[in-house]
Amino acid sequence: MKGGTTVHIVQRNHHTDGLIDPTNTSFGPGKLSGRTTVGRTYRLKRWVTDYWIWEFASWFTSALLLSGAILTLSIHQDQPLPEWPFGITINALISFLSSLSTSALVSVVAGVIGQGGWATLPSAKRPLLQLEVYDGASRGPMGSFLFLLQTRLSVSSIGPLIVIASLATAPFVQQITDIQLTDDAVDTATIFALRNYPDHGFEYQLKNPLTYDNVPNLVTSGFYQGLYFSGNLTDPFSRSLLQQRPTCSTGNCTYSEFDSLAVCSACANVTDQLSSFWKYGLVYWGLPNGFTAYVIDEITSGRRVVFTGGKYDPLTLRAGLPIVNITAIQPCQNSDGTTCGVIAQECMLYWCLNRYVSSVVQGVLYEDVVDTVKYGYTANFFRLENDTYVFQTNYTSQPAAPETYDKLNVSKWGSAALTNFIAPALTLEVISGSNIGTDALQAAVPPYSAFPGIPLNMNPVFEAMALSLTAAVRSYQNNETTLQLVTGQAFKQVPLLRVRWCWITLPVALHVASLLLLCYTALQTAGQRPVWKISVLATVFFGARIHKHLPDPVPNQLADMEALASNVDLCAMKRGLHT
Repeated sequence: MKGGTTVHIVQRNHHTDGLIDPTNTSFGPGKLSGRTTVGRTYRLKRWVTDYWIWEFASWFTSALLLSGAILTLSIHQDQPLPEWPFGITINALISFLSSLSTSALVSVVAGVIGQGGWATLPSAKRPLLQLEVYDGASRGPMGSFLFLLQTRLSVSSIGPLIVIASLATAPFVQQITDIQLTDDAVDTATIFALRNYPDHGFEYQLKNPLTYDNVPNLVTSGFYQGLYFSGNLTDPFSRSLLQQRPTCSTGNCTYSEFDSLAVCSACANVTDQLSSFWKYGLVYWGLPNGFTAYVIDEITSGRRVVFTGGKYDPLTLRAGLPIVNITAIQPCQNSDGTTCGVIAQECMLYWCLNRYVSSVVQGVLYEDVVDTVKYGYTANFFRLENDTYVFQTNYTSQPAAPETYDKLNVSKWGSAALTNFIAPALTLEVISGSNIGTDALQAAVPPYSAFPGIPLNMNPVFEAMALSLTAAVRSYQNNETTLQLVTGQAFKQVPLLRVRWCWITLPVALHVASLLLLCYTALQTAGQRPVWKISVLATVFFGARIHKHLPDPVPNQLADMEALASNVDLCAMKRGLHT
């Protein structure tokens, strides 16, 4: 700068007084052109710059982009994922809008940080190095981090903090959306419930004993399916093989809670009721109901190891309408004729009334019995006295008024036919080492030659038979009063958009903080100092002012420039500008 040049000073009593002159109007647009359009353009540009119009516009653009992302999420919240052209997903759109919003916001904060460097220049002890620190902070997160390390916390620190926090905007936005599979009802599902179990063939065999012909083929096949079942009843898939096949078009269905007649099972250990006695030179084991068993070795037939009987009174188990009660004894005798233990068990199949909660999940039927009724009463419904057993829905866990009870009926003749079919199939002897006996009995009580290696346990077989018989009787349509069609809903899993709004707090907080910082900076610069922000031209022309006071030649290496900037005597520089 030439000698004698007067530099007006606004900020006084600082090391850099005279280096920045906000009142110098000696240079104007007239020196560039005499056209009035230039003056208008100049005034417009200065108005836009001095009043931070671009920065406010950028902030509002950023806020609009963020609002667009929020509006998009609000529209599609709890809705199926939209299908847009070119395979564009909603996550891609939200990420795109968020990236544009963050970029616009960071540009606003960069201008505020740059202006902060010029605003604090008059009070800086090392103004050139401070300009370098502010300039680095306006360029990105690394410079902002170094800014926080090299300066004290103040209002100027808010800008770098916003720049650093903006790095977390993208991860936060990615956490906003969550895709959840939700069941959507698309069809009607049905399942059968048994309301009345009739006497099959009553009209034709009224005067004859009830025989096998009275049992429908569907029910007999259900009995054998449970008897020979070799799967694991605790496995839902294996268990479903014994259950009925409801209609469920999607493989995922739910049904209304319903009542149905069913076949239930129970087993009890009655070993403590056994007594032994000698007869015909053999040890006999007997139970109070008259059932007896013995151990004998035969050269041709092997050793009798299990005896069962189906025509004996129950010892422990009780039910309103039993179908069959099987008593079994598994004796053991050593080769020298001494006894080595015995086990007795009784199992029962009986009619019951169950309340079900049913569902189909991925093609597998799940049925939970929420309550059951074992006892009812006998009534006259047909031509014979006491020919029907009536169950009422008087559940203990869901009490109701007697007049609201629902009544479901079992024909005692039809039940007797089922008894006459099942009892003989499970009444014989299982003999180890031979084929004497029946396949059905051996399926119920496998022949173990060594006792007490594996104790007698008929419970899994009876549970399987009860399950398969229930499925059979609930699937046989004898007439319009036999079955009830229970309806439900078939569901299809549909991906729905869930919005976790808590993750939007960071972008919103950054916008609020940047707006407050922008307003504060605009008020601070209004009419007090030039607004240079991060302009390269401002840096160049400021350097021209102090060029005469720098050593010649000016260093080329950045490290040399930093060393020189830390030793520049701005007080002498100021005095030189006034001479």
